[in-house]
Amino acid sequence: MQAQSMPTLDPNEAYAAEKIDLNGEYRVLVDPRVLRECHRKMPIGQSRTSWVNQLLQDAIAQKPEALARD
Repeated sequence: MQAQSMPTLDPNEAYAAEKIDLNGEYRVLVDPRVLRECHRKMPIGQSRTSWVNQLLQDAIAQKPEALARD
């Protein structure tokens, strides 16, 4: 049995129709090398979930907004 390939979408349209439940629970796949670094740098007393959420929030806050394209 062969795995189905994921459809290729324009990044701007990939999630346009997706409804996001802000209170929902989401699971993502993380590269093992990234996960090792997350664990290595995780502060004592902080859960993995809160640490990953903090890293994502920091990354989003530091990333500049995309320029409008014609």
